[in-house]
Amino acid sequence: MTNQKRQTIQDIKTLKSLGFTYALERKGFLRQQQYYTNHQYLISSSLNAKIKTATNACMKLFQESYEYVSKNISSFEQNLIDLGYNTELIKAFINATPDEIVSNLSRIDFIIDDNDSIKFCEINSATPQGIFENVICSEYFQKRYNTQTANTTIMPKFKSMWANIVKNKSEIPTLYVSAEASYNEDVQTVMLHQHNYPGGIKFIDLKDIQVHDDGVYDLDYNKIELMFMLYPIEFLPYDIDSDGFNTGALFLEHIAKGNIQMINPLSATLIQSKNFVTIIDKLVAEKKLSQKSCDTYHTYFPKSANWNGTKQQIEKWLEHDEKVVLKPVFGRTGKAVQIVTKENIKNALGIIDSTSDETLSWYTNQPHILQEYVQDRSEEVILLDGKKHNVNLIFGAYAIDLDYAGLYLRGDDGCTTDQCILLHPVITD
Repeated sequence: MTNQKRQTIQDIKTLKSLGFTYALERKGFLRQQQYYTNHQYLISSSLNAKIKTATNACMKLFQESYEYVSKNISSFEQNLIDLGYNTELIKAFINATPDEIVSNLSRIDFIIDDNDSIKFCEINSATPQGIFENVICSEYFQKRYNTQTANTTIMPKFKSMWANIVKNKSEIPTLYVSAEASYNEDVQTVMLHQHNYPGGIKFIDLKDIQVHDDGVYDLDYNKIELMFMLYPIEFLPYDIDSDGFNTGALFLEHIAKGNIQMINPLSATLIQSKNFVTIIDKLVAEKKLSQKSCDTYHTYFPKSANWNGTKQQIEKWLEHDEKVVLKPVFGRTGKAVQIVTKENIKNALGIIDSTSDETLSWYTNQPHILQEYVQDRSEEVILLDGKKHNVNLIFGAYAIDLDYAGLYLRGDDGCTTDQCILLHPVITD
């Protein structure tokens, strides 16, 4: 056994004792390749500063764009329908009081090339993952290897976030945190907030949430006023109970009316759609946003367009670019994301038209966007079995209350999926 393998095994044992129990597994299922590595990726302090600048600028752009759309939501109703938003979601967007902050907790995935050029890939503004392991691993790595990681501010910023959320409440409500109980990763992620929330906290399994005409309750019929839920709100319109009643739509109605405060708020789901970028593009073109926001868009955002479902539109794009990225608008973990070329266009469209995989079909049946392909940087990583593996890197930048908070660095083959591997960003001078 090599020293590196021995060290990796020791790291995993220690991290599991700290709660990172899914180092080799994800969501209860054995992964095809390990998730955890003890690979430290060196990031210069200047690049880290650039990532912070890009993150803050992009979050301000999303905030300003959301504010414009929410103030003029009725005029955007047809846009939202055309872009594939569910009608129940659109109804909730229209009826809701605009949220003060578009997303309390987001992760922007950036692609950074070898010249440190930073480009926006996508935003997970509603249910960003990877937080728990980054907090745990950062603390461990700093002590074990005497390094400076990029994630030392996540927990203090969470504490500040919760303080801001409850500061105007007459009493601090119990915070209900919810996820599917069988998914250990999700449970660990939501329970992380017990260290930062200034009041009581209670875990509730997703299936135990009770939705009634007058509000949302737990099994003991205690009304839930504040909830952090690791479950995509865009799923709610499809949640039908055993009696055929659309409990998800009623849940959405309570959110829109303010009967329950969700973290993240409803606005985070609005910008979660990949198609929201096409709305931003329209606002920039029509000069509806500030010059600073327009500059941010031109600096960091690759070309994108709503896909009309035709082969001809993709072929037209490929007349100028060798590759184009085709993404479902509510895609997650890389599902159904394809890098399309002239050579594989027929196969790519075939996957969308005729997949028999039920999980994949949820994504292939969604509207898609086309996005300019941006070349990412790669890194050679040594896995637990001693094999060397070359991966493409994605830099996930966390933003808490619109402010940069840390990095989730992961690598994969091509598009980043739920089979990615974890790397550790270490800041150097």
